[in-house]
Amino acid sequence: MARARLAQARPAAISDAMERLALPRTVIVGFGGTRPEGNAVVGTAYTIRQVPKHHPGEHGQRLTRHKEVSTSLAQPGDFVVVDAGGRMDIASWGGNHSARCHQRGVAGVLINGCTRDSDEIRHLGFPAFYLGTSPIASQWNQETAELNGIVVVGGVQIRPGDIIVGDGDGLVVIAPAQLPAILEELKS
Repeated sequence: MARARLAQARPAAISDAMERLALPRTVIVGFGGTRPEGNAVVGTAYTIRQVPKHHPGEHGQRLTRHKEVSTSLAQPGDFVVVDAGGRMDIASWGGNHSARCHQRGVAGVLINGCTRDSDEIRHLGFPAFYLGTSPIASQWNQETAELNGIVVVGGVQIRPGDIIVGDGDGLVVIAPAQLPAILEELKS
């Protein structure tokens, strides 16, 4: 019920409701991507924090864990958030991850960085929000520092379990404790 109401309301109306309630507007803008037409995408945050590998000896080692997230850790209805520190030179996501998530019922992905295989992701119809694209895989340059911890994307703190609503205008992050008041405000 709440997810359907949020999807119909869209981020613009949710942002307005947050303003009327004097809540901090936790809105993320400036991310492009692929989304199906119609209602907004709604899901529960599952976060991944990627950082540069620590030393050159790790180059040949695969230390990223986003494959685990897309195959088993993220659950149906989750909204995967990949914080790659805004890196624009490598892709921290791609078509294979999107296909696995889409098949498993994951709501979408927000990438603080780049993806690759953007045409494939668009063809899948999997909702993806990202800063740009790059053909270079991240596995040789990054490692996963944390799963399901606090991340910051677009100046907004995202905690596991936060509700994310996204459409072509941007994304809004809702702390679960704020949800009842926001839903009530959206009725008016």
